[in-house]
Amino acid sequence: MRPRTWVLLLAIFGVAAIAVPFLGYSLPFCTGGIDGQVGAECMAEWEAAMPVFPQRFVYVLGRPMSAAVTFLALTAIAIAVYLARRLGRRRGLT
Repeated sequence: MRPRTWVLLLAIFGVAAIAVPFLGYSLPFCTGGIDGQVGAECMAEWEAAMPVFPQRFVYVLGRPMSAAVTFLALTAIAIAVYLARRLGRRRGLT
């Protein structure tokens, strides 16, 4: 790939990494009592209903770390695909 393609690809990965914490963060739909405390049962139901990605991913790692992990994972996948294609060409597979 050309350097320009890598820059575009990394920019897209950056936007995706920034979007994951905003799309994957939700607040519990639990209302507290007069004292402001949220019930443990309501919190447990909210946590159990969360999908694994992206909400539970963001909840466990936190916003900054989930963005960094998403960016690094996407970049690692792109590099692996690039290297696999490059090795395939050398061996005459493609």
